[in-house]
Amino acid sequence: GKQSKRPARRRFGGRGFRPRTAAPRAGLEKFVGKIATFGTFDCSGPGQADQYAKSLREFLDYVRLKYEFGDDICWQLENTKAYDMKKHMPKAPEKKKYGVVDSSGEYDRSEEMLWNIDMKTYAKRRDYLKSNGPRAYTELKQNCTPLMWTKVESQPGYKIMNDARDSTKFIEVMKGITFKFEGRKKKTLAL
Repeated sequence: GKQSKRPARRRFGGRGFRPRTAAPRAGLEKFVGKIATFGTFDCSGPGQADQYAKSLREFLDYVRLKYEFGDDICWQLENTKAYDMKKHMPKAPEKKKYGVVDSSGEYDRSEEMLWNIDMKTYAKRRDYLKSNGPRAYTELKQNCTPLMWTKVESQPGYKIMNDARDSTKFIEVMKGITFKFEGRKKKTLAL
């Protein structure tokens, strides 16, 4: 058959729908963190508190999904205190159950075997909690704007925090910078 020489009609009328995009202003580039799955930590605008809360929430969701045993480090970052792994240590089976002989005359060691598996899982969680802290520190640092990072570096105790790669302390420092009103207003107005 013959084909029509007229172009096919697009949806929404003739030429199609193109949303308008704002052109970037000259000289101002928006900072984009190195990890694009969560927002940046910025302290340079009027909406910085909301931006911080949103970015932290997105970061914690990212950690829960991408880190092995990420819930443990998320709890630590949300509460800004050390996570107590000892409460998850499995209880050892009672000694009298180790020597139980079943009907076939064999020793039943199932309780002991299950406890060994639980102990291996506990040890793995403990080790991941130790290694996830510095990893979170690095990823948080990569998504800080240069201004935020400069302010973090100027805080007392920065060298100790940076050497230890202490992500919990890093969250505390960023939160203090973000919600500190004295740095943005006159002292009389901040009271």
